[in-house]
Amino acid sequence: TPRVTFRLADRHSFPNGAGGWSDETSFHNVVMWRQLALNAASSFSLGDLVIVVGRLKTREYVSKHSDKAVWIEIEASSIGASVRFAVAVPVRNKLEERKP
Repeated sequence: TPRVTFRLADRHSFPNGAGGWSDETSFHNVVMWRQLALNAASSFSLGDLVIVVGRLKTREYVSKHSDKAVWIEIEASSIGASVRFAVAVPVRNKLEERKP
């Protein structure tokens, strides 16, 4: 089963109270499956601005040091190019390649 994972950076700017601006960056793990994974791998490169739609999933595991830990990821149901700073031109797959 095709699978793609990547880390998504989310930067938020806010007024810092001293008349300037501060930035805060969060990182999110994203996983995609099947045709979505194949299409995304063919469509996007490192640094591209994307919009991800999906659901949060958590998995519990035991770390190397025997501590209980939680892995949180976004299981993507859709991904698209952000058009904030660029123009996107969608191209459909051939009908026989598209599967639900």
